[in-house]
Amino acid sequence: MPHVVIVHVPGAEPERRELPGPISAGGSRADGLLLPGAPAGALRLLPLEAGAVVEAGAAGVRVGGHAVRPGARRLLRPGERVELRGFAVVLERAPAPEATRAAASALLHQAARGAAPGDGPRLVVLTGPSAGERHALGAEATVGRGRAAVIRIRDPLASRVHARLRAGPGGATLEDLGSRNGVRVNGVPVERLPCPVAPGDEIAVGETLLAFEDPWPDPPAASEAAPPRSPRPPGGPRRPRIPSRLAAALLLALCAAALALAGS
Repeated sequence: MPHVVIVHVPGAEPERRELPGPISAGGSRADGLLLPGAPAGALRLLPLEAGAVVEAGAAGVRVGGHAVRPGARRLLRPGERVELRGFAVVLERAPAPEATRAAASALLHQAARGAAPGDGPRLVVLTGPSAGERHALGAEATVGRGRAAVIRIRDPLASRVHARLRAGPGGATLEDLGSRNGVRVNGVPVERLPCPVAPGDEIAVGETLLAFEDPWPDPPAASEAAPPRSPRPPGGPRRPRIPSRLAAALLLALCAAALALAGS
């Protein structure tokens, strides 16, 4: 699915541009995205499936509200913006009905086989040389710079096997495996005991930031569910309970049918 950016230049109307491939932004005529008055090659955008990696070429670049020093990289995710000296470039996804139908069809096939819809929990690398990479977690995965780690990151401040992530019916947890520089979740240091993580949380391993994502999170455990309501009167009607996977499959089928009608 192609990416689209909205370029905001002070005193001008916002401009929508498609990102067919890597493109630079700055004040030079050689830049694909012209930002009048900005340094030449102030930043570079490299579109990927997870978003677009931003390589800063000048001081003052901010991605998603985070400062990015010259020469560094950070993933720009859909809905986030790059800012530089009053300029802004916002990333969004261009509509692509055919790709959406194909994705819905694939999810339906997964549900029919009994597999959970979507590709499940994953880690997305936000910073560093591997920015933009996506790693499926499965039930358990270790993170580190050594060969023994399931998810390897190129970070000299990361331990060989730095941390472990587990994902299950009760949610996901993160554990520090005795790393030298520790682990942080949303800026808060984590002890060695397993720490719960939620979709959208940012995990710092060495100098590398990773985002935890779960497109199809499991329902909360009974102990974490909403407070119980008043007891049902004896003999009252019972509501049928639909298994979560069946409900997801039905929802996807309805979405696919709606898309087919919209395209007819």
